[in-house]
Amino acid sequence: MRTKLFLLLFCNLTLSVFSQNLKLIDSLQKVAKFTKDDTSKSNLLNKISTIYLEFDLEKSLDFAKKSLILSEKLNYKKGKANAYFSIGSAYNYKAEHLEAIVWFKKSLAIRKELFLMSDVGQTYSSIGYCYEDMGNFLEAKKNYLASLKIREQLKDKIGIARSNTNIGNIYYQNQNLTEGLKYLLPALKVFEEAGEKRMIAAVSHNVGSIYMYQGKPEAMTFLQTALKINEEMGNRFWKTNNLGTMSELYRRQGNFVEAEKCLKIALIILEESGQKEGMVGTYILLSHLNMSQKKYNDASVNLNKALELATRSNSITKRQGCYASLAELEQEQGNYKKALDYFKLSVVLRDSVFSEENIKKMTQQQMQYDFDKKEALTKEAQERKDIIIQNEIQSQKNLRNGFIGGFILVLLAASLFFFQRNKINKEKKRSDQLLHLVEEKHKEITDSINYAERIQRSFIATNEMLAENLNDYFVFFKPKAIVSGDFYWASKLSNGNFVLAIADSTGHGVPGAIMSLLNITSLESAVKDGFTHPAEILNDTRKTIIERLKKDGSANGGKDGMDGSLISFDFKNNKFTYAAANNPVWIVRENGLLEFPYDKMPIGKHDKDSISFTQRTVELQKGDLVYSITDGMPDQFGGPKGKKFMYKQLKELFISIAYLPMQEQKEKLSTSLNNWRGNLEQVDDVTVVGIRI
Repeated sequence: MRTKLFLLLFCNLTLSVFSQNLKLIDSLQKVAKFTKDDTSKSNLLNKISTIYLEFDLEKSLDFAKKSLILSEKLNYKKGKANAYFSIGSAYNYKAEHLEAIVWFKKSLAIRKELFLMSDVGQTYSSIGYCYEDMGNFLEAKKNYLASLKIREQLKDKIGIARSNTNIGNIYYQNQNLTEGLKYLLPALKVFEEAGEKRMIAAVSHNVGSIYMYQGKPEAMTFLQTALKINEEMGNRFWKTNNLGTMSELYRRQGNFVEAEKCLKIALIILEESGQKEGMVGTYILLSHLNMSQKKYNDASVNLNKALELATRSNSITKRQGCYASLAELEQEQGNYKKALDYFKLSVVLRDSVFSEENIKKMTQQQMQYDFDKKEALTKEAQERKDIIIQNEIQSQKNLRNGFIGGFILVLLAASLFFFQRNKINKEKKRSDQLLHLVEEKHKEITDSINYAERIQRSFIATNEMLAENLNDYFVFFKPKAIVSGDFYWASKLSNGNFVLAIADSTGHGVPGAIMSLLNITSLESAVKDGFTHPAEILNDTRKTIIERLKKDGSANGGKDGMDGSLISFDFKNNKFTYAAANNPVWIVRENGLLEFPYDKMPIGKHDKDSISFTQRTVELQKGDLVYSITDGMPDQFGGPKGKKFMYKQLKELFISIAYLPMQEQKEKLSTSLNNWRGNLEQVDDVTVVGIRI
C-alpha cells in the first residue's frame, strides 16, 4: 500500500509540468490551424513534434511527418531538414536506431547544402547517439568528433561542451571511467556557468553513474540533482534514466524497497510514452533486483522481456547485457550448462564491441583529430605570418608611390608609412609571441619527458650490474614512447643468487612509466625485507602494490600492476628458480624450444590475489639460451595482412638465430620487428632479454 501511495505522489509531482506542455501544444495547434500553408506552419508543426517527443512518440512522429509533407509541398528545404531530424529523433527514442540513422542522414545532407553548420554539428551528434546505443562505439566516436570539429570552428562553447560530453560517455561505456570524467567534469562546469539545465541534468547523471561504479558517496547527490532538474523541466524520458541508476545504487546499498519504487515509476513513464529503448535497461535492472531478493522466476520473466526488446532495437550492448544477466541468473540457480551457454553468447557480443581492434581504431580517431587540430593551428599561424609579410611589402609600395606623387604628399605618405609599420610590428610581435609560445610548450613537454626517461633509466638494471653477473647476454628494449611501462630489473639476493625481472606494467608512455617505478620499488622492498624465493618476492610485491593503490580514491583500490617473470639464477649449481605472471620463460636447447608454464594472473589486484604464485626450478645445460619477454613484440601489427607477429613466429625466430652471437641476435630481433611493422605504428613497449649459459 505504501509503494502505491508513493507512486501516486511521485507521478503528481510532474503533473503540472506535463499539463503545461499539453497547454502549450494546444496553443500551438490552434495557431497552426489558422495559419496558412507556409513556412511558419511547417515550423509550428515541427515544434509540436519536438514537445511530444518527451511523452508520446507516435504523436511526435505524426506531427513531424505533417511538417515534412507541407515542407515538400512548399519546397522549403530547411523545413524538410528539420522534419527529417524530428522523425529520426522519434525513431531513436523508439529504439529503432537503423531507421533513425536513415532520417538523420537525410537531414544532414540538406543542412550541409544550406551551410547550417550549427545544425550539422547537432545532426552528427544525433547519429552518434544511435550508434552508441547500438554498441557501435567506433562509428559513434567518429560522428562525435565530426560534431566537435564543426563546433570548434564555430567557437560554440556550449556545443563544444556537448560534444565533449558525448566523447566522455564513449569512454564511460568502454569502462574507462577516469578518462570519461576528464571530459564530463569540465563540460559540466561550462553548462553550469551558462545555466544549461537540460545538459546539467544529463552530465550530472553520467558523473553520478561513474561515481557509483567507483564506490564514491557523491554518486547519489549527482543523481538527485539530475532527477530534480528533469522533473522541473518535464523531461520524462531522461527522468527514467535517473530513476534506473538510482535504483541500482539503492540495490547495491541493500535498500531493495527504494530500488523497487524507482523502477516501478520508470516503467509507468516508459510504458505510457512507448519508449522501448529505456524499457530494456529498466527490465534488466529489475531482474538484478529480483535476483538480489532470490525471486528467480520474476527475474527470468523480466530478462526475457528485455532480450526481446533489445533484439528488435539492434542494440548489441543491450543484448550482451541481457545474456550476461541470464548467465548470472542460471548460475545462481545451479543450472551451469545453461549459464555457460548464455555466457558464451555474452562474450561473443562483448568482444565484437570491445575488441582490441575497435579500441585501437577509436584511439587512432582521437589521435588523428588531435593531429588535424594541431596542424590547423600551425597553418593559421603561418597564414598570419604570410599576411604580415604581404602587408609589409604593400606598405613599401605605398611609400614609393607617395614619393612619386610629389613632394606635397611627403608628410601624408610618411604618416601612412609610420602608421602601417607600427601596425605591422604589433601584428608581427603578436605572431612571433604565438609561435614562440608553441615552440616553448613543445620544448617544455619534450624536456619533461626526457627528464622522466632519465629518472626511469636510473631504476632499471644497469649495464654494469648485468655484465658483472651474466657472461653473455643482450637486452632488446624498445619503448613505444620515450618512457616505458616495460622494464628490466636486477639485484643480488641475500643467498648469493642473481635475480632478474622482466615486466610489463599497466599502460605505456608516461602513465606506464609511473606505474613501473611503483612496481620496481615494490620489488626492491621485497628483496630488502630478505625474501629470496621468486614466488615469495612476487607475493610480497603484489601485496605492496595493492596496498599503495588503495589510496587512489576508489572503494577497493586500483587494479593496476604488472605482468612479468622473476628468475633467480644459481650459477654454482647450474640451475634457476622462477615465478611468472602472464609472462613466458623459454629455453632454446639443441635446436628446440622448451616453454615453461606461468601463472595466469597479474602481479596486482585480481580475483586470485590471495593465491600464491607458483615457483619452479629448471636445471640448466651448457649452451642453453634463456629468453624472457613481454607481449610487445608478439602483439605488434604488421606483415602483408596487418596481423599480429604472434608468439609462434617469435619462437621460430629464436630457434633460427640461436647460433648467432648475442649482440647479432639483438640486431636480428630489431630488424625483424621493423620489417614486420613497416609503416604501422608501434602498438606497445617491447622488451626481450636473452642469456647464454
